Amino acid sequence: MDESLQSVDELMAALYPLARKLASRQLGADSGASMQPTDLVGSAYLRLRQSDAAAALSQAHFISLLCRVLRQVVVDHWRHRGRQKRAATPIDQTLSALTDGAPSQTSLVQLDELIGRLEQIDRLAAEVVWLRVFGGLTGEEVAEQMQIGTATVTRKWRMASAWLKQELQS
Repeated sequence: MDESLQSVDELMAALYPLARKLASRQLGADSGASMQPTDLVGSAYLRLRQSDAAAALSQAHFISLLCRVLRQVVVDHWRHRGRQKRAATPIDQTLSALTDGAPSQTSLVQLDELIGRLEQIDRLAAEVVWLRVFGGLTGEEVAEQMQIGTATVTRKWRMASAWLKQELQS
């Protein structure tokens, strides 16, 4: 993976197809007419530019930030719309594995809040969850992205999944 530092503009231009793929995964089947992947990428790009347009980032750091910002935009969108239930999406499928029940009962907003709490306990585990759930990356892709071993990703995912499952069921 290229570790040279680039601006947000350069990275977004170079990684736009990946950004659209990540946005599509975020929205899943429930994108509807209200938000399309292009809209989500555009909103995320604006947030990244507003935070620090002159920042020089590595590709890995940019992708991690992009996953976070995409998640924030989607959560803000759902909060704004006041929706708590959604159609099945890749995120719901992951939640289904965590809850052993109906994922439609678990809202994206609730998951976002739980991941925020998890971040206070174990930042690395929260990052793994962000990339796996909201970024749609595999364990191997997460390991490459975070530049850690796949065993560490597996261990952090198992811990985070167990913690999330317990919190969702309580």
